[in-house]
Amino acid sequence: MSKDTLTGTYVGTIGTMVRHTFGFIDLRGIARIDNGPMEIQLKRDLMFHHLRCPHFEVLKPSMTVSFTIARRPEHSGNKGWEGIDVQPYVKKK
Repeated sequence: MSKDTLTGTYVGTIGTMVRHTFGFIDLRGIARIDNGPMEIQLKRDLMFHHLRCPHFEVLKPSMTVSFTIARRPEHSGNKGWEGIDVQPYVKKK
């Protein structure tokens, strides 16, 4: 596993959320990733694709969320990372 493989599920706190066209969500204001590698904390312009996110409406600034990071397809023309399935984070009891 190469060190630039960040694919996985992480937990963090979102900041300002901006709705983009084509269902993209810009969580540029992510303040903290609790269980992710340092690189993600530095990547402030992660784009999250609104695919299966039924709770999109209730995602608010400063809310703790879990999200899955996946490699963006090379042919998409957008190099970088894509988050799939952004969900409000509920701590398991």
